[in-house]
Amino acid sequence: MSESAKISFRQFLADHTVALRFWVGLFAAYFGTKLTTAVALASSYDPGTRTSGDSAGAKTFADIFFGFLGPLQDFATVVLILSAVVCGMKIGASAMMGEARTRVNALVGLFFIIVGEVVVLHAQALVGMATGISVNGQQ
Repeated sequence: MSESAKISFRQFLADHTVALRFWVGLFAAYFGTKLTTAVALASSYDPGTRTSGDSAGAKTFADIFFGFLGPLQDFATVVLILSAVVCGMKIGASAMMGEARTRVNALVGLFFIIVGEVVVLHAQALVGMATGISVNGQQ
């Protein structure tokens, strides 16, 4: 390797290490909060409190699923926002190129993203209605 290539490669690594550390820290914080939520939900499930014919103290599948809705809604919202950004980029690229089909497909995609986000935002209330749990977790 020539000396200038070594210096530019060293500079490239130095520049991108900062960005890599940022993304690693961001993902570690995000997944750390999700892991603590999953651990808290797993530790709260105790099937030993149940007696024969009595389900008053037991966690049902609906109760456990209701607890996972918060992190699931966060993840779905992030995915839908990233998808909306991609559709926006497709609209911009098709405007530069003058291609109408890609623009129409991206607009249809944005419509479905909006519908999906409405469903994601109201998922907790929908599951609560189906299981008899109110939105704040009380019956």
